[in-house]
Amino acid sequence: MPTMDFDSSISQSPDGSNSLELLLAWDDAAGIEMAVVMAPPDAHPDNYWIYTQIKDEPRCIGCAIINPTLGADAVTELERCVKEYGFRGMKLQATAHGYPIEDELVDPVMAKAAELGVVATIHSGSEFCSPAQIGLLAGRHPSVPIVMDHMGYRYHVGQAIAAAKLFPNLYLGTTVANNEPGSVMNAIRKVGPDRVVYGSNAPASYPDLAVAALKRLKLDPTWERMLLGDNLARIYGIVSP
Repeated sequence: MPTMDFDSSISQSPDGSNSLELLLAWDDAAGIEMAVVMAPPDAHPDNYWIYTQIKDEPRCIGCAIINPTLGADAVTELERCVKEYGFRGMKLQATAHGYPIEDELVDPVMAKAAELGVVATIHSGSEFCSPAQIGLLAGRHPSVPIVMDHMGYRYHVGQAIAAAKLFPNLYLGTTVANNEPGSVMNAIRKVGPDRVVYGSNAPASYPDLAVAALKRLKLDPTWERMLLGDNLARIYGIVSP
């Protein structure tokens, strides 16, 4: 299975400082073969621009930034991203878009994610999206694989682990927590090596430094492969050639 990163973004910048080319170069340096790529969490995210950038790049999986406060338009946008653009995931950014993640307004996009068979990545650890709140949402939508971005880091990792123990569709993502890899090891030991997945949070973090920190854990080689790609490949339905 390929090594994979569940959380990276690119955006339009005149100097190319957040380009796809640069992201892939960073992934090369980190030994990451595939990346889930998304737009910044603007009020009206430009998912179409992401499609134009990655459509011919087999190393990239599109992930739609979806704002549930837009109601039916959010559901339509998710369906468009999956059916027309070939995206395989969505990300919910409750803090950026200003809604409690467990609110019923999120149910329509989660139901559509279940129907389309896509992965939901959810930002955690700040206002409106504690791990406990994400757990409530996971419990209502058990057929949707949910990756908890940041796994509640820094002050709510224990709560994230508790939520993942309760809800088997909930996976813990290492973004930013890579900085303190002991917290990642704790999650692996308590939840299991099949429920923790690597993410870089690029461009805010450098993928090579994140991977290097995790490798210093000296995990069992099978566990390391699961963390750095096998688990995500399973969740996203990636088949080795």
